[in-house]
Amino acid sequence: MSLKHALNAYFDKYRLFKTLIDIGDDENQARRELVEKIDSIVGMLPIAEQNIIRERYLHPEADYRHDYEVYTSLDISRGLYVTRRDKAFTFIAVHLAIGGEAV
Repeated sequence: MSLKHALNAYFDKYRLFKTLIDIGDDENQARRELVEKIDSIVGMLPIAEQNIIRERYLHPEADYRHDYEVYTSLDISRGLYVTRRDKAFTFIAVHLAIGGEAV
């Protein structure tokens, strides 16, 4: 599994867990911990990289957003978007201890 796919799996869980946190069942604490961990890691990124990750991958409607919509809304070029996204992916993967191939 590539690094990008592994991170997307975490981001999918993040969005799901974010909606389920207040249910209060036995798995609630584990959900909360994952959401807080990802929020904390993303919060350590430079603001420009945080914006990319939050707008493209952590946004509640992320499944319906495309890269071009995000880099256009952030008023940056595709090349700069990809560079910043890839740096952010590497940083997040290291802090989540995800191994794998390059993005």
